[in-house]
Amino acid sequence: MAGLSLGMAASVVLLAMCNAGWPALAVGLVACLISATALSWHGILLAETAHASPEDMRGGVTGGVLSFGQVGALALPVMYSGLLETTGSYGIGFVMCGVPVLFIGIYLLRNR
Repeated sequence: MAGLSLGMAASVVLLAMCNAGWPALAVGLVACLISATALSWHGILLAETAHASPEDMRGGVTGGVLSFGQVGALALPVMYSGLLETTGSYGIGFVMCGVPVLFIGIYLLRNR
Protein backbone atom coordinates (compact mmCIF):
# COMPACT_ATOMS: atom_id res chain seq x y z
CA MET A 1 0.00 0.00 0.00
CA ALA A 2 2.91 2.35 0.68
CA GLY A 3 4.25 1.81 -2.83
CA LEU A 4 0.84 2.37 -4.34
CA SER A 5 0.41 5.57 -2.33
CA LEU A 6 3.74 6.94 -3.47
CA GLY A 7 2.98 5.89 -7.04
CA MET A 8 -0.36 7.69 -6.86
CA ALA A 9 1.31 10.85 -5.63
CA ALA A 10 3.89 10.71 -8.41
CA SER A 11 1.33 9.96 -11.11
CA VAL A 12 -0.95 12.87 -10.24
CA VAL A 13 2.02 15.25 -10.10
CA LEU A 14 3.00 14.05 -13.57
CA LEU A 15 -0.57 14.59 -14.71
CA ALA A 16 -0.43 18.12 -13.29
CA MET A 17 2.64 18.77 -15.41
CA CYS A 18 0.97 17.67 -18.65
CA ASN A 19 0.10 20.39 -21.10
CA ALA A 20 -0.92 20.73 -24.74
CA GLY A 21 2.72 20.47 -25.83
CA TRP A 22 3.16 16.96 -24.47
CA PRO A 23 3.13 14.14 -27.02
CA ALA A 24 0.06 11.92 -26.87
CA LEU A 25 2.25 8.92 -26.04
CA ALA A 26 3.66 10.66 -22.94
CA VAL A 27 0.17 11.61 -21.74
CA GLY A 28 -0.91 8.02 -22.37
CA LEU A 29 1.98 6.71 -20.26
CA VAL A 30 0.97 9.04 -17.42
CA ALA A 31 -2.61 7.77 -17.75
CA CYS A 32 -1.32 4.18 -17.53
CA LEU A 33 0.64 5.05 -14.39
CA ILE A 34 -2.48 6.57 -12.83
CA SER A 35 -4.47 3.49 -13.79
CA ALA A 36 -1.86 1.18 -12.28
CA THR A 37 -1.78 3.08 -8.98
CA ALA A 38 -4.67 5.41 -8.23
CA LEU A 39 -7.32 3.26 -9.86
CA SER A 40 -6.21 -0.23 -8.84
CA TRP A 41 -5.69 -0.11 -5.09
CA HIS A 42 -9.20 -1.18 -4.05
CA GLY A 43 -8.62 -4.91 -4.30
CA ILE A 44 -5.40 -4.79 -2.32
CA LEU A 45 -6.97 -2.62 0.37
CA LEU A 46 -10.01 -4.87 0.72
CA ALA A 47 -7.91 -8.04 0.81
CA GLU A 48 -5.66 -6.60 3.52
CA THR A 49 -8.68 -5.31 5.46
CA ALA A 50 -10.35 -8.71 5.39
CA HIS A 51 -7.08 -10.41 6.35
CA ALA A 52 -6.54 -8.10 9.34
CA SER A 53 -10.17 -8.26 10.54
CA PRO A 54 -11.57 -10.79 13.01
CA GLU A 55 -13.16 -13.62 11.07
CA ASP A 56 -16.68 -12.91 12.29
CA MET A 57 -16.42 -9.17 11.44
CA ARG A 58 -14.85 -9.25 7.97
CA GLY A 59 -17.99 -8.18 6.12
CA GLY A 60 -18.72 -5.27 8.42
CA VAL A 61 -15.14 -4.06 8.53
CA THR A 62 -14.63 -4.18 4.74
CA GLY A 63 -18.00 -2.47 4.29
CA GLY A 64 -16.91 0.27 6.67
CA VAL A 65 -13.68 0.76 4.76
CA LEU A 66 -15.62 1.05 1.50
CA SER A 67 -18.01 3.57 3.08
CA PHE A 68 -15.09 5.73 4.20
CA GLY A 69 -13.62 5.56 0.69
CA GLN A 70 -16.89 6.65 -0.86
CA VAL A 71 -16.88 9.82 1.23
CA GLY A 72 -13.67 10.76 -0.56
CA ALA A 73 -15.12 9.77 -3.93
CA LEU A 74 -17.99 12.18 -3.33
CA ALA A 75 -16.12 15.03 -1.63
CA LEU A 76 -12.90 15.25 -3.64
CA PRO A 77 -14.51 16.10 -7.02
CA VAL A 78 -16.38 18.95 -5.32
CA MET A 79 -13.15 20.23 -3.77
CA TYR A 80 -11.31 19.80 -7.08
CA SER A 81 -13.93 21.84 -8.95
CA GLY A 82 -13.69 24.53 -6.28
CA LEU A 83 -9.91 24.70 -6.74
CA LEU A 84 -10.34 24.83 -10.51
CA GLU A 85 -12.87 27.66 -10.21
CA THR A 86 -10.63 29.56 -7.77
CA THR A 87 -7.26 29.09 -9.49
CA GLY A 88 -8.15 28.34 -13.10
CA SER A 89 -5.54 25.56 -13.02
CA TYR A 90 -6.17 21.86 -13.46
CA GLY A 91 -2.64 21.14 -12.28
CA ILE A 92 -3.08 22.63 -8.82
CA GLY A 93 -6.07 20.36 -8.23
CA PHE A 94 -4.08 17.29 -9.26
CA VAL A 95 -1.17 18.23 -7.01
CA MET A 96 -3.57 18.78 -4.11
CA CYS A 97 -5.00 15.29 -4.71
CA GLY A 98 -1.48 13.90 -4.51
CA VAL A 99 -0.60 15.49 -1.17
CA PRO A 100 -2.74 13.22 1.07
CA VAL A 101 -1.53 10.03 -0.60
CA LEU A 102 2.07 11.19 -0.34
CA PHE A 103 1.65 11.60 3.42
CA ILE A 104 -0.09 8.23 3.66
CA GLY A 105 2.72 6.55 1.71
CA ILE A 106 5.33 8.05 4.01
CA TYR A 107 3.31 7.07 7.07
CA LEU A 108 2.98 3.47 5.84
CA LEU A 109 6.70 3.22 5.10
CA ARG A 110 7.58 4.46 8.58
CA ASN A 111 5.16 2.10 10.33
CA ARG A 112 6.09 -1.18 8.66
